[in-house]
Amino acid sequence: MSTVLTTTITEHLYHPLYTLWLPCRPGNLLSLASPENYEQADKVLQESPGFQAYLHHVETSTANPSPLLLVFAIPRLSQLIILRQGTSLDNKPSTSVIFQDSRLYYPEMSGLVTGSTRDEDLVRLALSQLLDGLGSLVLGDMLKWRDEEYPFKPTLFGNEVMEARVDGALTNSLTNEAFAILDARTVCRIRERRKLYWEETAKMISWIQHDLRGNRQHPPPRYLIVSQYLEQIYIVVANFDKDYEVYIKILEAPVMSDNPRLSCEMMEMSEFGPFNIDDAAHMKEFARHIVAYYCEVQKWAFAEVPN
Repeated sequence: MSTVLTTTITEHLYHPLYTLWLPCRPGNLLSLASPENYEQADKVLQESPGFQAYLHHVETSTANPSPLLLVFAIPRLSQLIILRQGTSLDNKPSTSVIFQDSRLYYPEMSGLVTGSTRDEDLVRLALSQLLDGLGSLVLGDMLKWRDEEYPFKPTLFGNEVMEARVDGALTNSLTNEAFAILDARTVCRIRERRKLYWEETAKMISWIQHDLRGNRQHPPPRYLIVSQYLEQIYIVVANFDKDYEVYIKILEAPVMSDNPRLSCEMMEMSEFGPFNIDDAAHMKEFARHIVAYYCEVQKWAFAEVPN
């Protein structure tokens, strides 16, 4: 059996992705849905006894949650485990994006990215449980969070094939198309850890490329990553235009500095947060954004189901 040589993402490999990360902004500047859907989210959350008990627990208690939290009891317990273990968690991030020589590529060469660390799985579990709990308030059977590590096929860029592993995806159970993806880490999120930002960019582009390759007729209203780094959650939104779509459709993507004739705007990654899991006001605001987005994407999910 031959060995496939792979490499992790580097600045040289990141450069052709042609992406600009904007300064992180507070969550109250984020808008993921229409005002009507935010109003609906506020109403749903206010009328949920379990969520109100969850907020009260975040604000007042470090003890194990009671059954009064209903579907939010298990997510809160997972959050407490993270808060209690804190710095004792393994702080070495796993590799979630790899590149391999395109001359070696064939369909069997997928799933080569290493898995999450055990402690990253703790963070992933806490995040996915919280998102599932919020989904139970408004989502039906069509949209579900899945612990799917490889929802997108490897993507060809020039002489390299890029493959990304994600920590979950909100998918349409009938079409398997994604509406959001997850990233879970056991380190503090700071811009000096550039490789983690490069990896999130690569995951986003793998998703966009997947939709373009499949000619998805009803793309999501937002290309959205929900990331949890220890006790802090961030929401990342990608913004790009049609020219950028044309750019990443090019299989041999040029390095921008070597091709001045290429005229497209950079994709912008807008980062909002942090939403601290031990701050009730932050969790209320985070839940409001997520539930409003759930309300927004349901019409997209129905629209893309074949008649």
